[in-house]
Amino acid sequence: GTPFFAALDNWVNLTLVETGTFPDGVVLTRYETRR
Repeated sequence: GTPFFAALDNWVNLTLVETGTFPDGVVLTRYETRR
């Protein structure tokens, strides 16, 4: 897909906290940084 943010110098550890699917087929994924 199209990147929305500039490339990062380091990896960011993320945890998936929410998913959802809308009636038109769009998928929502929400992440937060791991602490």
